Parts: sequence; structure tokens; C-alpha cells
Amino acid sequence: MDDKSNKRKLTGKVIKLSSEKTIKVRVERKYPHPKYGKIIKEHKNYLVHIEDQNSVELNDLVEIQECRPFSRNKTWEFSKKVND
Repeated sequence: MDDKSNKRKLTGKVIKLSSEKTIKVRVERKYPHPKYGKIIKEHKNYLVHIEDQNSVELNDLVEIQECRPFSRNKTWEFSKKVND
């Protein structure tokens, strides 16, 4: 089967290694202000499910994707580590 899924994918930085199978990832988004054109930078933090927490470290760039809910706040899972 091809890798054609309708799941959203985001790229962000690991900011915290939480509990045993959870990491916190910060995703930054930049866009111009609709009227004035100034570049605005926003961020949002996501709790991400990861099976092997030893594969990532703090400040790593990772790709996450949408999944079924693991808990009340954890609806994203680790996809892969981005090499930058």
C-alpha cells in the first residue's frame, strides 16, 4: 500500500521529554499580517506519542502526524526524525 494518507503532518522541535512514551513538540508558523504585511510568528505545543523515547533528544527536529487519541491531549504520534 502506498503512503497516501489524509493525516496531517507537522514539523517541529522537541522541547521536553515528558513521561515514558510522550514528548512535547513546538511547531512554529510564520505568516504575513493580512493588512500590514509584517511577518507574524506563532507557535503551538503538541503532546506526541512515541514508542522509543531514546531515539530523540532535546532540540531535535521531528515530523509528527495525526493519529487516534491516546489520551485527552495526546492525538499526535512521532513519524520520523528530520535531518537538518
